[in-house]
Formats: sequence, structure tokens, C-alpha cells
Amino acid sequence: MSKGIVCALSGLTPTEEDLEILEELDPQESEDGLVLPKLTELPVGWMSVTIAYRSFNPNHQEILLHKAAQIRQILENFPESDRENIEPSVTIQVEAQFAALEAQRKNRPTILEAQTLHIAPGDRAPGLLSRIKELFGGLGVLLPEDEDEEVTEGGEAPSQEMPQLTLVQGDGEDGNKPASSQPVRRRRRKD
Repeated sequence: MSKGIVCALSGLTPTEEDLEILEELDPQESEDGLVLPKLTELPVGWMSVTIAYRSFNPNHQEILLHKAAQIRQILENFPESDRENIEPSVTIQVEAQFAALEAQRKNRPTILEAQTLHIAPGDRAPGLLSRIKELFGGLGVLLPEDEDEEVTEGGEAPSQEMPQLTLVQGDGEDGNKPASSQPVRRRRRKD
């Protein structure tokens, strides 16, 4: 369980306590002995970030080059005055020859590659929280803050629901959010 989870920023792995809590929340076996599917392997407090990158498939690009070369080669066998009229027929024939090859999954026009990275809770290593904030801040994502420290402008306490990551989007010409929607950070007094 959770054996493959390693923090991409710190190299930390889940602790035994993390794994015990995960097992309590998502047990492998029900009380009557049935094996249950795991809902997630992600320990509480950890983050999972999936990065996807789409690129052109070199196999598909190669097929396109071969098709174009074959069309040119066939058209060169005809007088130049007839090529314009013959080109649609030649193109259809060449497309048909390559149709099965292009239909194969490995020859799709683009490739989508994805990698999932894990991030440990910010309090697990010195400086980790600041690295996490720097990473997500650069991407325009606000991290959930400590509930004891954040109070909105209206003085309302934050909800007790699970905090969510929030995408920061600019509304004004300068790309900043209007001041009324930004949280105000205040420290609570210790009595």
C-alpha cells in the first residue's frame, strides 16, 4: 500500500502512521472477510499532481511525409497539364493505402503523456511548505491555508469543509482579482 509514493520536492515517503490512518479510512477487507477495492492510495494530507503533455506523434508525421512523397511521385508520371485534374484521384488512392496504418493506435496524430507526482504535507520537512507555496503560487493556485489564521473580510470564520485548491484568475485589466474577493490574513490573539 502506498509503496510507490515519494514526495517530488523532498524525497519523503509516507510514514507508518500515514499508512495506518489510510488503512483505517480505506480498509482492504470488510468485516465479513470480503476484499474491498482501494478507493485511493494517497495518504491524508498528501497531494497528487498529474502533469499531462500533448505532442505530435513522430510516427504520424512520418506517414504524412510518405503519403505526400508518393502522391508527388505518381503525379510526375503524368503531363503537367493533366496533374491538377488527376491529383484528387491519386490522393484518394494513396489515402486508402495508408488508412489501415494511420488507424493504428501507435500512429495517432498526437501523443498524450502524463506523469503523476506526489507532494508530502508541508510540515514534514524544513522549508517544504515554502517550496510548495512557491510552486503552486507560480502556477496561480492558492493552497488551503491554516484555518486558525484565515478570516475573510466580513469577519466570517472559514467553513469546516475540506479545503480546496483555488485557481487564481485575474478579473481586471492588470490581471489582479478585485480587492473585495481576496481573503485578509489575520492572526488570532492567544488569550
